[in-house]
Amino acid sequence: YMTPSQWVEVEGLPLTAQGKVDRGRLPEAGAGAAPAGGGREYEAPRGEVEEVIAGIWGEVLGVGRVGARDNFFELGGHSLLIIQVQRRLREKLNRDIPIVDLFTYPTVSALAAHLSRASDEPESFGKVKDRAQKQKKAKDDKLKMIKRGKLK
Repeated sequence: YMTPSQWVEVEGLPLTAQGKVDRGRLPEAGAGAAPAGGGREYEAPRGEVEEVIAGIWGEVLGVGRVGARDNFFELGGHSLLIIQVQRRLREKLNRDIPIVDLFTYPTVSALAAHLSRASDEPESFGKVKDRAQKQKKAKDDKLKMIKRGKLK
């Protein structure tokens, strides 16, 4: 969590008369700053879901722009901030997102892909529900046969 989200290369540290670092004369991290995530190039979010996620991450983390391959934790995120992200995503996307998903899919593109797949799951949920009903029926049938004395 203490890894900076950006760094600026300087020739030397400006010092005060007492030999301490003069923080007021240090350059501001901004347009000339390099990302701390290995110098990866910015890749714009693709699609509405990625744009929503990137926008929320930018607001919560105080980062100017968030790319599709940016990692929430590399940008300075932590477990307390991820709860804010979860709440805002729930409000914007109108759906509940388990907190575990935010830890499992820490990049904008990975989370967006997961949420897109998750929205397709009601069909597969129907298959699970059917299987559960069949298992319940088989169990009930077995209990009936035991009560009749046909099974032990």
